[in-house]
Amino acid sequence: MTHSKLVLIVLLALPVVELYVLVRLGAVMGFWMVLTLLLVAAILGARLLQSQSWSIWNRLQQSLALGEHPARELLEGAIVMAGGLLLIVPGFVSDLLSLFCLLPAPRRWLLRHLEQRGSNLFRGKPSADSRTIEGQYRREP
Repeated sequence: MTHSKLVLIVLLALPVVELYVLVRLGAVMGFWMVLTLLLVAAILGARLLQSQSWSIWNRLQQSLALGEHPARELLEGAIVMAGGLLLIVPGFVSDLLSLFCLLPAPRRWLLRHLEQRGSNLFRGKPSADSRTIEGQYRREP
């Protein structure tokens, strides 16, 4: 199964799972309690998104000022943006997934995982399976 098919399945299944969880929690805790929890989660998540975004922005500027390659900061920013998008989706499952993207410790784990999978993006050199062929060319008139 390709990555695009997997993403499509997850995107189609997420609303169904969210509705199921909301209905089950509503039956146990009541409508107003679930609504209150969703609002509190959205407010806290927005604050967390704002603070983490500024933190990454500052590290990105420091990296650029030192003349370093900001690949890690850019990837981390993309992960934080994904977490912010998940906060927009109302539901507890997406809120849990957004916490995975917004909290620093799980985000660092994800970045380390991506590094261990062989990405040389953070080291600033091409990967071993690069298909670049060195050579010269000449334009014929």
